[in-house]
Amino acid sequence: MPPVSQEDAIRIDRVGKDYFSDLLLRVALKNKHDYLRVDDDGRNVLHYAASSGNYWAFLKVLQILKKSEINVMLYCKDKRGYTPLKVAFDALTPRPAFESLKIPLNCSLSDIFSTSCKANLSVILLPHEYFIFTVTEYLSSLTYFTPLDVKDYLTLAINKSRIYPILILKSYTPREFNAIVSTSTEIPTLLAKSDIQIIAEHIFNADNSLRCNNNESPLHQLVLNAMNGQDILPLNSFLTPLFKKFSSQYLDHCYDRDGYNILHRAAMGGNIGTVKLMLEKGMDASFISRNGRNALELCINSSPFLTNGHVPSYYVSGPRFHVLEYVFQSETLNKSVDRTQTIDFDTTSDLLVDKMALKKTVLQKDICNRKILD
Repeated sequence: MPPVSQEDAIRIDRVGKDYFSDLLLRVALKNKHDYLRVDDDGRNVLHYAASSGNYWAFLKVLQILKKSEINVMLYCKDKRGYTPLKVAFDALTPRPAFESLKIPLNCSLSDIFSTSCKANLSVILLPHEYFIFTVTEYLSSLTYFTPLDVKDYLTLAINKSRIYPILILKSYTPREFNAIVSTSTEIPTLLAKSDIQIIAEHIFNADNSLRCNNNESPLHQLVLNAMNGQDILPLNSFLTPLFKKFSSQYLDHCYDRDGYNILHRAAMGGNIGTVKLMLEKGMDASFISRNGRNALELCINSSPFLTNGHVPSYYVSGPRFHVLEYVFQSETLNKSVDRTQTIDFDTTSDLLVDKMALKKTVLQKDICNRKILD
């Protein structure tokens, strides 16, 4: 190895190189340090690298240790039962509000971690996220992951409102990821209460999101969007395939655990874009829930009121504008998205009133025509 100057040794965490860790590893190599050793808490070197987001230390370990030794370190659990990868997820800083999304110029959010996306991920990801990325990518070639592991990681990422770790799991643990989102009732509930619902269409699809017969249904949770004042996009690309697979009449009768169909849930959330799409696809605005209320009644009863009796002009708990940051090689381009455009209880109520009035008029004409014919 070439020598490290004193100046380089104090430059810590420079992108692509950690000179301080490099110096420590050189000392460890020279003194034949036992890398597999654990401390009194059962933690090895990678546990500590994970807790600080030092992904460069893992990349260095890949260069100097045998594969069998690397696997021993990654499979090692401390006294809490945490592997280095779980330590990295646990060490993620919670986001109090929706984080800005950094997206490479020629990539979409769904393929950011695929081989087709040529991006410098060290510019996009924060240190803990990059540690998760490098370790998950390495372990994806082994039989390391179980659905239970992935569920634990997903839960940690959702609770901390961290989008990229979720997408990393989807890209590198697809079988376990799909098994969890297809069967779990906890994950969609957590997602509905979090501030990262924008990635719902990257997690769920028409096959794994809809559950009827009074069951806990991810799709019903997601279109509600009023929990904690969150909003989601109309998700046309997500919902349209649903109507190709299921008839509107079937969806009218598809009740969740609380006795509501997806139109009821969307109306309860004031989700104007989703309600409009569902009505255009033929769902019945007059169809009643198990408790005897139609979508209009549910929308009115769910709408938030201020102390003066007026409905707020917008209703989200996080910042009004969400920023999409498109990353170039040497610069970025920011685009602001007004998050309040998807929630409007007044307009949703007006739309439902018009739809129900139109249906009533058509029904009256039909009855009159039948009487004339008789």
